[in-house]
Amino acid sequence: DGQNVFRDKGYLAVTDYKLANPGEYILNIYPTGTGKMILHVPNINLTKNRFYTMYMIGLAGEEPNLQVVISLDGNSYINT
Repeated sequence: DGQNVFRDKGYLAVTDYKLANPGEYILNIYPTGTGKMILHVPNINLTKNRFYTMYMIGLAGEEPNLQVVISLDGNSYINT
């Protein structure tokens, strides 16, 4: 819906988990202070009762290319 989920996060930044409803999402990444999108990641499917970590790796406009890796966290399977 165009909302900023993470804002002004620099190299090696770590964020807290964000609550999201299950569904399909699109991630657009912009460098701080610009309106120029450097990465568009469509078709991110988040499942109910799961925890995910997203890693942005690579370089913007250089090699290796910038990409997002999404991993399902192991704590998704811990019963409390």
